[in-house]
Amino acid sequence: MSPSQTRNTAGVEKSKEVRRDILTGLGQSTLAQWMVILGLIFGGCCSNAWALELVTSQNPRAGTLLTFAQFLLVTLVALPKQLHVRSPRCTRQELLHHVATAIISARQARKSKGVLRVAIDGVDGVSNMGFADELAAYLCTLPSTPSTIRASVDGFHNPPELRYRRGRDSPEGFYRDSYNYEALEQFLLDPLSPGGTRRYALRVYDVDASAPVPLPADSLTASENDILIFDGIFLHRPELREYWDLCVFLNVPLGAFVQQRARRSPQTDPDSEDDRRYVDAQKLYLDEAQPAQHASILVDYTSLSIPILQRSPFPFPPHNSLLSRAFRIRMKQPAVPLSRWLVKVALFFLISLLNNAAFGYAIPMAVHIIFRSGGLCANMLVGWLAGGKKYSRSQVGAVLLITAGIASATLASKKPASPAVNAISSTGQFAGGIMLLTIALLLSGALGLVQEWTYSKYGYEHWEESLFYLHFLSLPMFAFTAGDLQAQVRLANASTPISLIRASPFPTLQVPGFYVPFAINLVTQVVCVAGVNRLTARVSSLTVTLVLSVRKAVSLVLSVVVIGGGSGNLGLWGGAAAVLGGTVLYTLDTAGKGRSAKESGKAKQG
Repeated sequence: MSPSQTRNTAGVEKSKEVRRDILTGLGQSTLAQWMVILGLIFGGCCSNAWALELVTSQNPRAGTLLTFAQFLLVTLVALPKQLHVRSPRCTRQELLHHVATAIISARQARKSKGVLRVAIDGVDGVSNMGFADELAAYLCTLPSTPSTIRASVDGFHNPPELRYRRGRDSPEGFYRDSYNYEALEQFLLDPLSPGGTRRYALRVYDVDASAPVPLPADSLTASENDILIFDGIFLHRPELREYWDLCVFLNVPLGAFVQQRARRSPQTDPDSEDDRRYVDAQKLYLDEAQPAQHASILVDYTSLSIPILQRSPFPFPPHNSLLSRAFRIRMKQPAVPLSRWLVKVALFFLISLLNNAAFGYAIPMAVHIIFRSGGLCANMLVGWLAGGKKYSRSQVGAVLLITAGIASATLASKKPASPAVNAISSTGQFAGGIMLLTIALLLSGALGLVQEWTYSKYGYEHWEESLFYLHFLSLPMFAFTAGDLQAQVRLANASTPISLIRASPFPTLQVPGFYVPFAINLVTQVVCVAGVNRLTARVSSLTVTLVLSVRKAVSLVLSVVVIGGGSGNLGLWGGAAAVLGGTVLYTLDTAGKGRSAKESGKAKQG
């Protein structure tokens, strides 16, 4: 196949990928949902640009005030996602009482008679056997409580030749081969299940004697109202889950689990082959069985004396009042360490401040839109200089096209064709504004590189956390601009007042005219962000980039033609077309390379 044919084929495949991605998104969302998403993006973002132009036309120096208000609003909107109600702490006795009450409630809620099967699960070494013993004893003290059957997974060990068939140091062997689950089901769980014989055995193997236990000696018969309290590890394995009517999981973070093992056995070394067998087996179980998600009652058992009830289908009366819950509101533990946010916060704060400050130099909105579309140029330059990245010729060509477009639009805007577009007071003032936008553009490239490093280590699913901390941690920095903020507020308050309700005779309903477009800008920014985030959740980054490129083109048309009342000029429209075309070409080339890498990887595996 010739090179030209190869390029044509690649172009067709990229177009198909975009269409396929959009169709997939359409298939996963209703037409109404898509209308809402696109309405939020085009309506919200374009209205945001329009309101921003009105704000800066009334007060070109309002950049700091606008940035502060935007950061404060986004912080308040994103805050609820970062809050949670801390699970109630309780004494060990309160926890025993709660679990016992839950068992009695589950017993009474059952319409049919039969043994109630309760599992006390936990990671190795958290003393779930001791908790099960205390629970069974506590149940016996309650009035009108059916008799309990105490059993443990320790009565169903495999013989050594099966336990260690994968090796004595194998974590997988400890997880999969330690216990005889077929015997557990056959001699205990199945007989005590609905419709079972209720004739059961408490154990089939004596691990201390390394010998099987004769079944007749331990064969017992349960009554139809008995309660089975069964303790052990790995009880949320998929093949066992369906047996439990109620399951408790005593949860301990792996770090605390290692510490508890060390306290119980001072010679514990998590890096030794023997101890790694147990630690890695717990990791395997937690990843495969997800016991914390499937447990009926989840308990943080890091502290044996002061456990934390993390989840329960039954209310916990001492700590369930609205006032109690209000006092337990806490910030979530961030997935990304706060130290990682400091550089990003400083860059993000400076970028926002510089972009808004550029309006004070009478930079037209059209130039703002086109400059912000040049983010690929900054990303490539910073990635090449600081990140050691390499780019293809087509990517470099696309970025050069974007650069030429920005230069063309900037020079064309120096002498606006319409008096509705803000006039440039002097070449020096214009150059100062362009310098601010250029610095902001380069800083945005550095921010993109820092974000890439952060997300590559901590994952890409923490965008809500990023949204909150980038804005929240930036707020203290406005202390350095307190003088500017006060001056801009005084200037805003001095703007011509307007009546919110014109027919009203009350003068108190009048507000300074500056705050109307100011408020519209703040609200539409939240709307725009909501639309972009919804789009990101449904389609690939390729489609997101293309949709946002079209949105910027629409904003440019509205700014120059609708709001400005002019028709622009060849340099402006040619520059805008070059920026839009370069962005699309760069995105398509990047998507094609990503797909080719995946295909070559599959070919090597095949």
